[in-house]
Amino acid sequence: MTIDTRTKGTLTLLLCVSAFTLPWTVGALLLLSTFLLPLLSSAFRPISDRSRRAFRRFSLYAAVLAGVLILLNSILLREGTALFTFLGIPLFDGGFLFGVKTATRLLLLSFSLLHFFLSTPIRIIASELQQTRIPPQIILSLLLALHFIDRLPARIERIFAAQEARGAPIRSSFFRRVKSFFTILTPLILTSISESIDRGIALELRGFHSGVRLLDAPPSTRSSVILSRAFLTLSLLLILWRIIRWVLL
Repeated sequence: MTIDTRTKGTLTLLLCVSAFTLPWTVGALLLLSTFLLPLLSSAFRPISDRSRRAFRRFSLYAAVLAGVLILLNSILLREGTALFTFLGIPLFDGGFLFGVKTATRLLLLSFSLLHFFLSTPIRIIASELQQTRIPPQIILSLLLALHFIDRLPARIERIFAAQEARGAPIRSSFFRRVKSFFTILTPLILTSISESIDRGIALELRGFHSGVRLLDAPPSTRSSVILSRAFLTLSLLLILWRIIRWVLL
């Protein structure tokens, strides 16, 4: 069965809602299941080698962040009994459990969104957003912001390379890198403004402000519509269930 963007979006929404509404043990199982999504469906696989590298880097960063979060909570939250001593500092089970819960929820939220955006081209996201009643100007602003953020590292690298070609020792040390970062802001801002003007002219020529559709969304199959509605319904039920529990307790 083919999974389209709408189904992926509602599934991502369900996972994000589950991160805050379901118990952390269920969230841990859902977190493990997110790593199986690219194996079960090609729709969740990264769209490029760059996306795969970004996923691997983020996975390492998330693992380190989760470990630091659990360690700090185990040290600072002195609840329960001491599990063991780390460098002469006692680690308590109450803080350890709280750190595990927090890390599980944050990782489930992060990896759910990461799988969606790394496996979905911006053009497809734009075509799906056009099916909603959101004003096209808002959609365009969102997409241009995503495109700018995606291209930002490459632009900074090109500016660094140009400065190195002129003999500037910008990579000699960490402090030199930090200091040189402010020198790239001017060319970065100027090139961004120039590109924005060019894109605005191109959109005017294509009749964007006259209501012409820029992209055509692919038709949704009956199975994808059923799955999308099911995931959306489950998300709403989880939110209502959480609100009712909060009110009653």
